[in-house]
Amino acid sequence: SFDLQLTKAEKCFISGRAMLCLAGTVTNRSEAAQSVPTIYVTALDSHEREFTDIDGHGILSWRIPAETGKLLPRETRSFSLTEPYPEKTVTDFDYGFIDDAN
Repeated sequence: SFDLQLTKAEKCFISGRAMLCLAGTVTNRSEAAQSVPTIYVTALDSHEREFTDIDGHGILSWRIPAETGKLLPRETRSFSLTEPYPEKTVTDFDYGFIDDAN
């Protein structure tokens, strides 16, 4: 099993552009080497709802692809994502793993 922590989720500026800067860690809590699944991060509004388009599809959700190579027992790996800052009021984030078997 894995422990997933989002350690940074903030507005930052890169070359004068407002960006959403996300970072976190994944830790392998098991006793065996395991492949890290794909991580998802979804922005939430003040009502803890996902932002959607007119058809109900999530629009502020990102995938962080699984890294190649296995994570050894108790090993921690960092991840980060930088995206253009949304023109929405983001107040929180939902995050977790995507089951790659689907």
